[in-house]
Amino acid sequence: MNAIATRSWETPNSRPKLTALIAAAFMAAAGTARAQTFRGAIVGTVIDQSQAPVPGAQVTVKNQATGVARTTATDDAGNYDVRELPIGVYPFVG
Repeated sequence: MNAIATRSWETPNSRPKLTALIAAAFMAAAGTARAQTFRGAIVGTVIDQSQAPVPGAQVTVKNQATGVARTTATDDAGNYDVRELPIGVYPFVG
């Protein structure tokens, strides 16, 4: 009688451990995924008539539907950045 001995990496208790390990890997990967957002941003540069940047200029954006306004100031290069704005219409007044 010829018997072939085989050895498996599985043990009676390894399947639940493997399942838990795979589940943990998926949960860890899902935690690093970026969530979608329903927000926007308005960015720009304030310049004067000679095309020079205007540092410290006050910029206000106002949602036309809600009336909610956010104000920021330009940086040394005249740039402004207003992020995490609710989606909506923000009229430009220059």
